[in-house]
Amino acid sequence: MLFGFGMVLVGGCVVGTLYKMAVGRLPSLVAFAGLLAGSALYAEIHPWWTDLARRGHLASTVTLPQILGLPLLPLLAPLVVVAGFWLLRWARQGLLHQESYAEGHLQPWKAALLLALLSFASTLVIGMPMGVTTAYAKLAGMLENLIVPGHVANLAFFAAEPLNFIHPLWGLPLKGGPGPHLDGIALAQFPLIAGILCGAALSALRLGEWRFYARVPIKQCLWAFVGGTLMGFAARMAPACNVWHLMGGLPILAGQSLLFVAGLFPGAWLGSVVLRRYVIC
Repeated sequence: MLFGFGMVLVGGCVVGTLYKMAVGRLPSLVAFAGLLAGSALYAEIHPWWTDLARRGHLASTVTLPQILGLPLLPLLAPLVVVAGFWLLRWARQGLLHQESYAEGHLQPWKAALLLALLSFASTLVIGMPMGVTTAYAKLAGMLENLIVPGHVANLAFFAAEPLNFIHPLWGLPLKGGPGPHLDGIALAQFPLIAGILCGAALSALRLGEWRFYARVPIKQCLWAFVGGTLMGFAARMAPACNVWHLMGGLPILAGQSLLFVAGLFPGAWLGSVVLRRYVIC
């Protein structure tokens, strides 16, 4: 809920913040600073939250099929059939193609297909879905380490190494965590962040639309920072962002991802209420 709330205030998710920042939007740059601040803030309450999460543990298994003791296919098949029916119906009605007069516009179904292929490639090459928020925590830890290195060294969050597995295809070990050092997380997520920034900037330059949007109301920037802080904080509580859960966990019906999506909608609704009343009023 916190993530959805913050996402609406920012006007984009953790990836949307990156590509909007890359084309010169000041609120997105402020939101990015908030994402780092929220990640650093979570590090302070990590032991408490971990204990609370352990108390609320629902099952020792990961996915809904494992929890129910059923194979994945019978649970996914009805969803695939319903989605396929509506896609076919929209295609016959011509609704998959949306008119746009913006240069460089990409049809939504093509964008969805490309994102699916990218997610598949990430899982195949790296061994896990795409994600960026642990790298945000890393950046926050690196910056904090420049100011108070002793404090960072004493925080359990930055000492943790939750990523530790052998790639099933390549047999290579991949280890890492949110600590302020280069590891497997840095290898997987820093290039993705750099690619999103460069791709967005190059696209805007090619279309002649890159410019720094500095004339933005202070109120909008302040709320963007609040939204970014909430997203960074919530992404560590979840513990992942919408990209990871929607494109990585939801297709295999992961319990965490199903709960994340369930909270995302009411959080986004609450964020829209605050946005209308206090931000764009």
